[in-house]
Amino acid sequence: MIRRLTAAFVTALVMTITLSGCHTIVPEMDADLSERYAGRSVDDFIINHGSPTSASPLTDGRAVLDWRLGESVTRRGLSNEMVYCHVRAVVSPDRIVQSIAVVETTGSTGMRFTRCGEVLTLE
Repeated sequence: MIRRLTAAFVTALVMTITLSGCHTIVPEMDADLSERYAGRSVDDFIINHGSPTSASPLTDGRAVLDWRLGESVTRRGLSNEMVYCHVRAVVSPDRIVQSIAVVETTGSTGMRFTRCGEVLTLE
């Protein structure tokens, strides 16, 4: 009984730390993404992270591009769990990034708090 309570407490604590970390990490990632790619050709992001998963043209000639960077992994005896990083950019008609941000990120497969932290290495 005590072991179950201890395991439940540890699990809850880890989830709380992970989720609270996401709220502070994502704005930092957004700032890093903007600093690195805003005002530059979207080709720079494509070279580093591949083609967008989807593209939606806007009536004013701009486009919304989405990337869902991820993989299916098995972790600690759990069945397949999808981890991914969803990034969205708005680009001008001449393919210049006007804005770019993390839309959603899941937990990581390694030492970083989030999947975006793993795949968007911004050093």
